[in-house]
Amino acid sequence: MMSRTTARTGVLSAVVALALFTACNGSNKVSPPPVSPDTGTPATPVTVSAITVSAQPSLAKGTSAALTAKAIYTDSSVQDVTDEATWASSDAAIVAIVENRSASAYDCKAKGLAIGAATVSATFGGKTGSATVSVTPAILIQNGLAITPSGAVSLHKGNTLPLVLTGIFTDDSHQNLTADAAWSTGNGAVAAVAAGQLRATGVGSTKITAVFSGQ
Repeated sequence: MMSRTTARTGVLSAVVALALFTACNGSNKVSPPPVSPDTGTPATPVTVSAITVSAQPSLAKGTSAALTAKAIYTDSSVQDVTDEATWASSDAAIVAIVENRSASAYDCKAKGLAIGAATVSATFGGKTGSATVSVTPAILIQNGLAITPSGAVSLHKGNTLPLVLTGIFTDDSHQNLTADAAWSTGNGAVAAVAAGQLRATGVGSTKITAVFSGQ
């Protein structure tokens, strides 16, 4: 019984030693590069060849627009990498990069802060793409006109009242547009208006309107 047990142990030891020897020898081997199944030649790794940046070329001061970046790979495939790229502006005082990231969404915009031009760029995979964004003067926001005093006013016939037209612009500035607006009255027999100066010409009621920049 002793001889059989000893023989089995010896065989087991030889098998383990062989396995260890094979493993040690294998660790020194260099794995060959991937081989194309079609040609049998080593496959070329796919890398980023270029980055393209899409940006609105012109922004009114105070406004913003979306930025997108796409990676073009060496196999001609294209992938949106907007949320993975590193964004920068050549002059953040003129065009700022505004990024908003949450657990479920990502948003990247260029915002015009001052009149001029700047280059926005995106870097990914060792490549950088860019686009030029120009900032123009602020424009009137939608429904950004207000006449003061507002609402209904009452005047005795022959009396006058100065009206002021204020415009709110995309950079949050407020401008007095009284002299630049086109003023009109719904009934000239009741009231007349010129350059913001309202005058009661008769008895009744009418609507006063000021138009600036199409609003």
